[in-house]
Amino acid sequence: MDSGFSLASKELLPRTNSPPGMHFISAISTPLQGRGLLTSVLHWGKRKIAAKKKKLDKEGVKCVFILLVLQMFSCIGFVKRQTLPQSPLGDVSQFTIASFPHTRLNEFQILTNHKIPIRYSEGGKHYVSFTKQDWDLSYKNYDLFTKEPSDLGFKYISGNEETRIEKKHFELSDILQGYKDNTLNQRYLKKTNESFPHFTQLYVLGETKGKQKLFAFRMTDLSVEPSSKIPVLFHCSLHANETITTEHCYDIIYQILSSKESTAKYLSKLDIWILPIANPDGAEAFWNQSHLLGRKNNREDNGNGVDLNRNFPFHWGKSGSKFSSQYKTSPYYRGKEEASEEETKMLIRLADSHRFVASIGFHAYANSLLIPYSIESYTNPNPDLAKLMADKIVKNVTSYHPEKEFTAKKNLYPVDGVDQDFLYFRYGTLAYVLESSHLNPDYAQVPGIISGFRPIWQNLLNELIDSKKIWIQIQDEEKNPVSVEVRLENLQLFHGENRTSHPNTGVFFLLWDDSLKGKIFLEKDGYESLQLDAESCLGNVPKIIIMKRKK
Repeated sequence: MDSGFSLASKELLPRTNSPPGMHFISAISTPLQGRGLLTSVLHWGKRKIAAKKKKLDKEGVKCVFILLVLQMFSCIGFVKRQTLPQSPLGDVSQFTIASFPHTRLNEFQILTNHKIPIRYSEGGKHYVSFTKQDWDLSYKNYDLFTKEPSDLGFKYISGNEETRIEKKHFELSDILQGYKDNTLNQRYLKKTNESFPHFTQLYVLGETKGKQKLFAFRMTDLSVEPSSKIPVLFHCSLHANETITTEHCYDIIYQILSSKESTAKYLSKLDIWILPIANPDGAEAFWNQSHLLGRKNNREDNGNGVDLNRNFPFHWGKSGSKFSSQYKTSPYYRGKEEASEEETKMLIRLADSHRFVASIGFHAYANSLLIPYSIESYTNPNPDLAKLMADKIVKNVTSYHPEKEFTAKKNLYPVDGVDQDFLYFRYGTLAYVLESSHLNPDYAQVPGIISGFRPIWQNLLNELIDSKKIWIQIQDEEKNPVSVEVRLENLQLFHGENRTSHPNTGVFFLLWDDSLKGKIFLEKDGYESLQLDAESCLGNVPKIIIMKRKK
């Protein structure tokens, strides 16, 4: 880009540790460099004004300075961020998948100068991926290659899956070496659990209609009392064709378990549940049948399947939007009834059991943090704790999306039956959707993309630990947990939301805002009602509240 400004020359750019394939779209890439440019422009302006002082009156000096400021802001217009192009593996507009006989491997290596990796091997054939330009200009006319259909399963194009499946010795860093299908997901969760038995547990939430197991990975210090920890949920690949989202879940696992400091900081105070592949039937179809499948669970009704993130029992089918469809062939088919799918039921049971304080569901690739309620006609509680938290956790995010700046917003388009609204309505969970910036690029680009979004979940966990919070544990006179209705004098709820303490633990948790100062009312049939001062319930461990039975 020609900015017309002499400092914007490529030779003046600093060296960077950008992710592979990173594109500079301007001369200035960081706020510090931007400030340096502003300082240079201002100094230049001062020198110009000083030189002309004798010839200009006071108003003339002002005019010159204004012009210089306008020029400065014109330069600022060229302060851009680093980006990565959208290059999803399997995109027929950018890539061609071909195969060749394994008996001609030497010929292939000589022809390509050992620079084209084999993506997959099966049935006596090796599968490779060429850029469309390389294929058209250099390889399409060789009888060595057979052009493959454009709708192959993702395993044929993901790269190094076989090598990772066959690897015998496990190291935690293995979980960052490539995309993961159901087989690798099960292997890595099992091996990680075996490597960290005091901090992790592996659960099977149930089995899908396609006979796939839905795994949940728990991270917490098992020696610490559960009721004194804050439950948090992360889930990925609810739309299994967005397989990059699984990498966000594994990033959380790796960053916490690979550091003793992080393990001690988070796991003694948090109870973290992670579902790296929340739609295993969709993943099976995406990896083994076609990379064009996988958004839905792809098992019911001849493979049409259901969009699980339109199947949750909240405002189901009421938006009138094309993005929630009654038609089975639609990618947004919401199912024959709300919560009709086994995967949906499993997530609801998990949430009902743990009453998560916060959650993030990872999707791709709209480059946004979505805040509940996502339904336009629904008014958030006042104070809007979900929005207040969102404003805090989006700090320091680095996005490499080639077109859009990262933003926090209510929704992308009209929807219904989504998990975040269900969790927010039913339990008050601060339930966010994090839309990653890219869709399944070459894995070499994934670590940089993932690291840019890491501050979001780190900020969330830090806020849960460090922020003021109402945290009470309600018991009867025999110290048994009691589930009671909890109402706050200065928390307005507009859609019949009902906040209660957990039936199994008696715990009620709410992040604090000063506007909540006032009374808390605890009520349950058969018990004497209680009024508490909200500020008296603040703490970093649950405060025991005794409810007495009526006599």
